[in-house]
Amino acid sequence: MTARRPTRPVPVRRAGYAFPLTLGAIAVIALIVAIASAQLRASTAAMTAMTDLTRERIAAHSAEQGMLFYILTEPSVPLGVEIGALSRFERMFRQFQPAETTFLVRADGSAQRIGADLMIVRYFDEQAFFNLATTDAITVAQIHEAFGTPGLSFDRLAATLGDFQDGDDDRRFSGAEAFEYDDPLLPSNRELRHPLEVCQVEGWAQTPVCADPGRLLLLGAVRETSELNAAMVSEPMLRLLMGDARPERVEAALERARAGALRAFADIGLDRYDERFDPVSFPTPPRLRFSLITHDPAGQTAWRTDYVLTMSGQIAPFAVRGRYRIGGESVERLLKINADDPVQLLPEPGDQPDPGERAP
Repeated sequence: MTARRPTRPVPVRRAGYAFPLTLGAIAVIALIVAIASAQLRASTAAMTAMTDLTRERIAAHSAEQGMLFYILTEPSVPLGVEIGALSRFERMFRQFQPAETTFLVRADGSAQRIGADLMIVRYFDEQAFFNLATTDAITVAQIHEAFGTPGLSFDRLAATLGDFQDGDDDRRFSGAEAFEYDDPLLPSNRELRHPLEVCQVEGWAQTPVCADPGRLLLLGAVRETSELNAAMVSEPMLRLLMGDARPERVEAALERARAGALRAFADIGLDRYDERFDPVSFPTPPRLRFSLITHDPAGQTAWRTDYVLTMSGQIAPFAVRGRYRIGGESVERLLKINADDPVQLLPEPGDQPDPGERAP
């Protein structure tokens, strides 16, 4: 009788979990790496954009300061500032002579470039802008006609603007006082301080004037007088005033303005803008209030600074009334520099000889 040999149990195969766990860990790690990589790329792109914007802002500030230097130091002439010309004081003495080359910087927003700087800088006298702080119904109508607001609302818009700025609570006919505003701080009952404030006035926010803040900042200002000066009207303003006129007529008006031959709006068939409804307000040479707008040639971003000259100022001969960064489609459409657009190249400040060096 033989002894039976013990039999081994049949091995049972069990599903393992190490391999799927490894795959899951790899997938999680890959997802984390992908998220981190995406965040890194986004951060890098944001940092690059911020660096580019900072670089542009520095270049714009440099161009602006160069133009401000010329406005403060060079002789003022009827159309703007003439770099290299003699002042009235210098003309009294024969030993002074003007520079061999002079540059007329017009106060109509013509494109200028200073030295090797790529930024475009534009000098606007306040008479080149619509007065958004007006209380005159005719000026309000002119503004809204130019922007394309339906005409039936002009009287009400003038009344609400007047109520917004006067110091009382008496409601004008079709105007608006505090009980018609949702904001308890409105109306301000003081004069407007910056252009965009007009869009807080009852009824104005719904009009084409306020539809595009960028365009409003290129065409409007808070002024002491209301009349436009035809000799200083900017190209964007002139295109707006011409409305739907034939292209050849618009181009003829622009060419006349560029040549400095536009002295009255009647010259281009816009007689209504020559009307004088304020006896103490009339077109003059450049005034103490002006704006400088700088932008890149492509018109992607613009910066506007509003100045007022204060010759008796203790800190500086000027004060800054407001600063704005402007973007959007309007900047590109109204300010973009094309290959055939005229841009005057100005010398760097300090490259022009001073009066003492102009003697023969």
